[in-house]
Amino acid sequence: MASLVVSAIVAVVGAAVSAYGSYQSGKTQAAIANANAKEQERQAANNLNVLNAQSQMQAAEADVNFKLRQSEANARKRNAEQLEQQNLQQDAINRANLDKRRQEFAAMQAEQRVALADSGVLEASGTPLDLLAETATKIQQDRDEQHLANEQKRRTLFSEADMERLGGELALQGATMDRNLGLTQAALTAFTGQAEYNSGMRRAEITRLTGRAAKQAANYQAASTLISSLGSTGMTVASS
Repeated sequence: MASLVVSAIVAVVGAAVSAYGSYQSGKTQAAIANANAKEQERQAANNLNVLNAQSQMQAAEADVNFKLRQSEANARKRNAEQLEQQNLQQDAINRANLDKRRQEFAAMQAEQRVALADSGVLEASGTPLDLLAETATKIQQDRDEQHLANEQKRRTLFSEADMERLGGELALQGATMDRNLGLTQAALTAFTGQAEYNSGMRRAEITRLTGRAAKQAANYQAASTLISSLGSTGMTVASS
């Protein structure tokens, strides 16, 4: 009888040790899971910080590039305005020069007429008339050539101004598109970072819950071992 009691006690102690081992195993698994979950949360937070910083850099770069190209576009617009102003000023100079040449040629024609009159030759017919007509033709030819040259220069400058203004507008449009693309990319990076962070946090929660489930399972196993051992020991002692 005494040997049976000793055997029962040994069995109960063994069961207790086994149950405690299961309990400790579950506790260890939970601790490891919690540590892994914290590491996953740390990594998720670090990754979020990196992507947020990258997003801010992308947005800042897009803004800086836009301002640089906007400055370039504004410079080309100012250049176009200067060319137009220069052209208008040149128009006034050309008109003044043409008027001066007209007066000079008129004075030359007057001198020719005076010279012919002093010589007693009639300018209404013959060689004198031809001379005056040729002079008038040359004067008109010079006037036409001057007008054509001035008009070509005028159109060239205005065309250059238009090209500068168009170049500025296209540069600004391109800069706006690039900025919008950069800001979109920055927003996408930030969104990706947040999504990955949320995913990492969910993964950490699952890891923690998995550890908790392992701990609970070990606790249940420990309790089951004790209950089973006590029941078996009681039956053995009773049957003796």
